[in-house]
Amino acid sequence: EASTEAYLATQRIYQEKAASDLAAVRARVEELLVSLSRDVGEISSWDTEYFCKHVIYIQALHYRSLDQEIEADAAHVQEISSAMTMRSCGVPTGLDWYLMLRAVDAFVKRNGRYPGDVVDSMLESDAQELRSDLSNVMTARSLEATPLDEHVQEIVRYGNAELHNIASFLGGVGSQEVIKLLTHQLIPLNNTLIFNGIDGSSSGANL
Repeated sequence: EASTEAYLATQRIYQEKAASDLAAVRARVEELLVSLSRDVGEISSWDTEYFCKHVIYIQALHYRSLDQEIEADAAHVQEISSAMTMRSCGVPTGLDWYLMLRAVDAFVKRNGRYPGDVVDSMLESDAQELRSDLSNVMTARSLEATPLDEHVQEIVRYGNAELHNIASFLGGVGSQEVIKLLTHQLIPLNNTLIFNGIDGSSSGANL
């Protein structure tokens, strides 16, 4: 049966264990500082206690460079391949749109404009060209050709329009990430965020 005495006794056990762990960590910190010929006060007792209280939330984020992403190395290909396999099983992924955007990059580099940013009579021509670019993007990543015709049509249809609500959302996400980095609070996004304004979903990927 629960009682105040049992609760307080349990609380004391946890507090004593926490104090013991803190003392052990503090001793190890001071030992390391001495071995490096540095002042033991360089890392304060408050910093040590704060670390111990929040250590469960610590993550090591290993960011990749833009060069690694563009070069489509093995890790990049594996991330996309796994996502596309899940997509074929009915699990939604934002990486199909990532592949489309890479195809758009190729289109813009070649034509100096975005697909669909033309008169209506050229829309189908742009769609055909974009399909070819998408095929090249997939081939370069050793991916099995995946039909994304709805995505192609949507890219051409919207013609590089910039909607204020989407810009506002992405600007908010960007400013939030800056605040995380400046304040050292919460866990920042790692690598790539893909926001789908059609269904309001977002997904992350380490590309």
